Amino acid sequence: MTQVDEKYSDVRLARLYDAECPWHPQDDFYLDLDLRAESVLDVGCGTGTRLARAREEGHPGLLVGVDPAPGMLALARGKTDQVQWIHGDAQTVQVGRRFQLLTMTGHAFQTLRDDESVLAALLNFNRHLTRWVARLRDPQPAGPGVGVVGGRAVSQRDPGSSR
Repeated sequence: MTQVDEKYSDVRLARLYDAECPWHPQDDFYLDLDLRAESVLDVGCGTGTRLARAREEGHPGLLVGVDPAPGMLALARGKTDQVQWIHGDAQTVQVGRRFQLLTMTGHAFQTLRDDESVLAALLNFNRHLTRWVARLRDPQPAGPGVGVVGGRAVSQRDPGSSR
């Protein structure tokens, strides 16, 4: 089971997270992918900033955010009711449909702490997606971010963000 940082169950601490993690230029990369996909499932959506922005910028399709932390989802729901917000985790969430794009950005993938958790999440993703994107961080603060798009690795320079 994905380990949830219990502090994000508290809305006050989720607000602090939101204030400390404003929009960053690297978020534009994922927003562009969102805007080009007919449907998006964002696993580990946090406070929902990216999906809310996708809707604001005119995404006409289905946008679904999943997060295991109730405080994060409370903030996401406060940003827009034009996105479906689901309490759940990468390994067990069942949305009941497939998506053109599944994303898992930030540090969400790092909550999968062992091989069993990673395998369970990947098998669950397979039930929901046409393609998926995850941001895997280099341990060096200024190292490149590496993602997987359409089955091939892509790299994006991380300008030193701590997110």
